[in-house]
Amino acid sequence: GMTGFHSTIVGTAAPIRFMPGNRVQTETFRPSFTSAAGSNPGTCLILGFHRNCFFTTLIKHHGAAIALIVLLKIFCCHGMLHRTCGPSPIGWKISTYDYVTFLEFDMELPQNIDAGSDQPKTPSAGDVQPPAMSVILPADKPDTIRGVLKRLSKQTIASQLEIVLATPSPPVFEELLLTPGEFHSINVVELQDLSSLGKARAQAMKAAHAPCVFLGETHSFASIPEWAERLVARHREGWAIVVPGFRNANPAHLLSWAGFLLDYGGWMEDQPAGEIDYWPLNNSCCDRAAILESTEDLNHALSYGDQLILALRASGHKVYFEPGAALSHLNISRWKEWLDENWIGGHLVARYRSRDWSLIRRWFYVCASPAIALVLLSRIWRPSWHTIRRLGLPVAIMPTLLLGAIAKALGELVGYTHFGTDEASERRMTEYELHKVKYT
Repeated sequence: GMTGFHSTIVGTAAPIRFMPGNRVQTETFRPSFTSAAGSNPGTCLILGFHRNCFFTTLIKHHGAAIALIVLLKIFCCHGMLHRTCGPSPIGWKISTYDYVTFLEFDMELPQNIDAGSDQPKTPSAGDVQPPAMSVILPADKPDTIRGVLKRLSKQTIASQLEIVLATPSPPVFEELLLTPGEFHSINVVELQDLSSLGKARAQAMKAAHAPCVFLGETHSFASIPEWAERLVARHREGWAIVVPGFRNANPAHLLSWAGFLLDYGGWMEDQPAGEIDYWPLNNSCCDRAAILESTEDLNHALSYGDQLILALRASGHKVYFEPGAALSHLNISRWKEWLDENWIGGHLVARYRSRDWSLIRRWFYVCASPAIALVLLSRIWRPSWHTIRRLGLPVAIMPTLLLGAIAKALGELVGYTHFGTDEASERRMTEYELHKVKYT
């Protein structure tokens, strides 16, 4: 019953179905009214509804009903009844059934309001679309990743990117959580410490929600707005790993070029696109399901070495090089730290690669270690020489490459012996990885 009008709704033919974010679907609505007098029919004007409740008024004459309908139409068109009627009308029509004339609305319900409730609706997990790509960033404080986040916020699909921060200090990242900005979401994963980047990446990988995950660094930056979009597009073609094309972010230094070519010389942006066999672990975009299915020890697989490469290859997964997704990489340009980073890199690769090897196999590699430098150079010599000639870089870069390769080979030699522990090397490498800008 409706207080003040002494009338009762006898029945309706069908309910209103609310679908937040979409036009409300309505079926024929035929209310029957009996007035307090019992026999005199009235004219019912449905002024609208607030959420899923109808407000009605009985009017004696059709003329008065039509006049109010016209006024209502004018007010609603100008948004003057937004506070009164709740949602804004999308469409309306006048219908007459027997002696009853009423106005029918198609309405749109705001996405944050639940039908039949006065409280804002909290989106459920099913209402939120998953991100297209998760970007994993181990970090100790916000300042180490501000530059990376700034570039990511300019991506054409920034609103589809999930940022997964792996850190031992979640409270210092509260400011980012309160203002996620352009991104789909920011997810902070708490760690005990950052002594092992492999463990940090593994925990972040498990916490990620996107089908593909980019293993980012604090010193690698998206070079173009379409970087993420192009990586995601290749993943949707079925590639398990997509490697971007690399640029040197600090090209004014000889050591920077030597370190860049040693680490990423085989995947520079001027190389042709296509399927490849070998790829860098850092700064690659991985199919999350393929990674989780291909390895049982995720911490080990996402550390140093080629364990993940071999596991994916054994599972039949394919890798694609996409030079159009350009990524700029910052490199050490100070002699002491440059040599130390190359030695530590070789040491950690050998330790993780040979973790389960027999003593005989490890010592075979120790004896063959003089050839390691040649193997490393064979992978990057041709593209490096091509880049030096194309950009007119100093020829002195080539002997510097040889020096860096020897440092890596010496590190691998020590690593295969398993003498000592790798904790000190892990800590030093983590320092370089998180704060590389200090050493440029």
